[in-house]
Amino acid sequence: MALDKIAFVPFSYLVDQWRWRVFDGSITKENYNQEWWNLRLKYQGLCPPVARS
Repeated sequence: MALDKIAFVPFSYLVDQWRWRVFDGSITKENYNQEWWNLRLKYQGLCPPVARS
């Protein structure tokens, strides 16, 4: 049970980081995807499956 909850913590944290950066204007519409994957790499160690433009 605990492993189900703990594994979700980094993802929920990065969602909040991304969302608040969108709200405060530090992430523009043009960079939504790029910043999403930057946060995924930083907090979860995941890369996009294919190169992003």
